[in-house]
Amino acid sequence: MKPKNYSRLRAAFPAFILAGSIAASFIAPTAEAVDRTWSGATNTWNTNTNWVDDVLPVNNDSLIFGAAGAGGVLLNNDRPPFNVAALTFAADAPAYVIGDGTTTANAGNSITLNGNLANNSGHTQTLNTPIALNATRIITANGGDINLAGNITGAAGGIQSGGFSTVILSGTNSYGNITRA
Repeated sequence: MKPKNYSRLRAAFPAFILAGSIAASFIAPTAEAVDRTWSGATNTWNTNTNWVDDVLPVNNDSLIFGAAGAGGVLLNNDRPPFNVAALTFAADAPAYVIGDGTTTANAGNSITLNGNLANNSGHTQTLNTPIALNATRIITANGGDINLAGNITGAAGGIQSGGFSTVILSGTNSYGNITRA
């Protein structure tokens, strides 16, 4: 049996590695989700100066609401619908109403909640904005209640409540999975 000649393969191998390294350098890195904290100069979500560091949230960022800014507590979710990794109301958060800037239920643009929602303040937080769920989410009311007044949708969505306060589902909901207290 005649021995195989690997010399061409050995000569081509470094060129193959170099080509792969060059191609990999042109692939854009993926952005990681970050925490975006509300500062509230006005009441509109789609204004970059209403967020710390003047940066609007993007898909899969986590949103944190603490002390109210000059824009008050009736917040207008005027952002085009987007995905939120988590939604947290800090201990110093007043009683926010998130929707269209009024107290109207099921108002404002929708969000898809890809993570959990927590109220760590002593005040009731009201979400009038519609919420889509793509899995069961834990809604934790650790101090004040959480009133989900926007319609909740999502065939695979579900809600499991936690904490020692109340989670109120007052919208017209059509999500397809469990509701567990």
